[in-house]
Amino acid sequence: MSGEYTPLRSVWEEICVQQQREESLSWWAYLETMTALAEARVEDLQPYELDALWLLTPQGEDWDCELEGERPDYPVFRSDVIEYIRGEVLNRANDWSNERIRGYLMRCYD
Repeated sequence: MSGEYTPLRSVWEEICVQQQREESLSWWAYLETMTALAEARVEDLQPYELDALWLLTPQGEDWDCELEGERPDYPVFRSDVIEYIRGEVLNRANDWSNERIRGYLMRCYD
């Protein structure tokens, strides 16, 4: 989506550039794609894997910090895990770089 003559070679590089610089008008399409891919992966998880990932979410951490007798039954929500995965992908995109990404970003700042 960065144009016909972009040095970027993958969707991952596009996401990295947009996270590190500025979201495009089509950013929603990237988010929807990431969400759909995360949903598909979460559907394939074993219950214990889903539980473990949910405990990494802010909601899971909050639940785990409550007193055992005062917290509700184990409320694992797939949507929390999907949001967590997408956030982790975007966090990594902030820190990922290579020659093409650096070149694209430098060209945009000139």
